[in-house]
Amino acid sequence: MLVALDTAVALAVSGAAWMTAGVVVGATWARASDGRVLRPRAIARLRGWETREAYRRATRVHRWKHLVPDAGAWFGGRRKRLGDPGTGATAGGVAGGGATCHGAAARARVGVEVLRAELVHWTMLAISPAWLAWSRGWVLAINAAFAIAINVPCIVVARSTRVRLAAVA
Repeated sequence: MLVALDTAVALAVSGAAWMTAGVVVGATWARASDGRVLRPRAIARLRGWETREAYRRATRVHRWKHLVPDAGAWFGGRRKRLGDPGTGATAGGVAGGGATCHGAAARARVGVEVLRAELVHWTMLAISPAWLAWSRGWVLAINAAFAIAINVPCIVVARSTRVRLAAVA
């Protein structure tokens, strides 16, 4: 811990830092070019074991993904939901599932936006150790639990969607 803060102050600083980081990271990735989003990264590479069935069995993502919010439109109007105008797709939503994405261009667009969302959440996890600067004890535990609870489900939904899109391509 670099800065000694009272517990209540540390919680307030943590909340403000999470909100600020979320806005900055979300806005940064929303404004990133598709080329930057699609740049190869080891963390974003789908692995051979990642299949639709593996995600269904291991995470039951199909049962809870509709609960994960789609905040992409908050940052520059990007749309990930398949039924939104401009995506070229027909119905439903990426997070909501159950929809089919028609056409290669529509699948490619959704794929870029889902990867963009995944990169937002990987970035948030990557910067979360910064909270060590003012967190200790149970404040540190709350920050770690928050980082995992907020980002990991979003990454799972995004990756399972990318696996589904890759299977159709």
